[in-house]
Amino acid sequence: KNTNTLQRDTLISRGSLPTQRVHLEGQRLLPLPPPPVEVWLEEKKQRDREVCGFSKDLWLVHGNLYDLSGYVDKHPGGKEWLELMRGSDCTAEFETHHPDIEKVKKILAKYKVGGVDKDAYASLQSYTWDNPNAFYPTIRRKGFEILKQHGGSGPTSFMLLLSYAAVLMFFASLSMTVVTGSFVWSVATGIMMHVMLGVGHNFFHQGNTVLRYAADFSLGGHHQWRVSHCISHHTYANQDVDFEASTLEPYDTFMRSQMGQSIVYLFLAPFVYFISPFLDLGRNVLYTLQGDIPFRIEHLFPFLKLFALVLSQGMWNGVLLFMVMNGTAMWCLVIVSFPVHRTEYAWSDGCQVVEEDHLDFGEHIMASTHDYFPPLQVFGALFFAGTFSNHIVHHLFPTVDLSKQFFLNKLIEDTCKEFNVPYRRRTFWNMFVSMWKMHYRLKSEGLKFKPDDDLDEALMKSKSS
Repeated sequence: KNTNTLQRDTLISRGSLPTQRVHLEGQRLLPLPPPPVEVWLEEKKQRDREVCGFSKDLWLVHGNLYDLSGYVDKHPGGKEWLELMRGSDCTAEFETHHPDIEKVKKILAKYKVGGVDKDAYASLQSYTWDNPNAFYPTIRRKGFEILKQHGGSGPTSFMLLLSYAAVLMFFASLSMTVVTGSFVWSVATGIMMHVMLGVGHNFFHQGNTVLRYAADFSLGGHHQWRVSHCISHHTYANQDVDFEASTLEPYDTFMRSQMGQSIVYLFLAPFVYFISPFLDLGRNVLYTLQGDIPFRIEHLFPFLKLFALVLSQGMWNGVLLFMVMNGTAMWCLVIVSFPVHRTEYAWSDGCQVVEEDHLDFGEHIMASTHDYFPPLQVFGALFFAGTFSNHIVHHLFPTVDLSKQFFLNKLIEDTCKEFNVPYRRRTFWNMFVSMWKMHYRLKSEGLKFKPDDDLDEALMKSKSS
């Protein structure tokens, strides 16, 4: 029962938002990208306030209302996180982003100004949080104690050294592409863009360090990633409301609750992956000009790369080099990150039903997320997997730095045994093949779900030994 959940229509919080899948209407051959994630966030806030009836200037946590206006600038993780969640139910974000939860609860209590109807609040929840001895509260509590023994959740000196080295390597590769006009260097720069996304991914989950801007020189910007990835995907992994799950539909339709692909989309998918960075870039320009999303200085970073290439290599070669760089980076992202969620073995909305009181966040992550086996260490996790390899720990402790995640692996394995929760790890190749099996299937074939089938022989042998 740890691999299933409630039917999606019984939980408001899990359902798609109004315009989240508007790009699928009309079954166009080449659907436009969905509205930007800022629209998703605003619709999520509107839904929360309509259900529970509270002001857009307050924060809803565990059914209580808080006015954090006087605390925003004091927030250790930076004020942007609180500004993003203002006017919404942020119970799950509060629970999952604070390993030192008891200390943070005491701070939060000082700002309480009221509450909302209990039934209305309960209808918004994807998970239950009231049992301090459940699977996730237990693993979070023990994890916090382990992290204290290792200097907290922040990066080690080695991690900072690797991150700044990656930034230097990216700019060196980009400079060679600009100077030589070589498509070999363009591909190399695309690979380094993926590493830059890994650096940004590691740090935009944390406070406002300068390294979060590494993502802005890669695919998208750190502000949008904080909404689409940290707030949407991490909170609602593989649920209908997960923005990342819907953004590449119908070319990548892995959710059991959504219709399968037609044969046309199967063949177009690799091409769409390659051009999706440019579609996103054009969409953001359009919505910024319309005033639907605010302009940010980091929006200029991709155009600075394009301008340098065009100035050095001419219009057509410059644009083509830019496309190869971004397309390569996107393909790297698809190859290393998609298999951790989008396989036959990973739960998604549309799977079977379980009890209403069995909605533990940690058990949901164990069912919808997978790790590479054998695990990669810090260097390999950054430069080869873009920080996506140790993924279960990352989802359970999203604010913990990559260099500290490895201290928590044994805890997760032991806690899973204690609570009889499956801990599924497969080789990268096993997950990669399964991802494409999920991808290349037609509407008539449906979406099979086999979480406990076909475990790797290598993994089974290692466990027996």
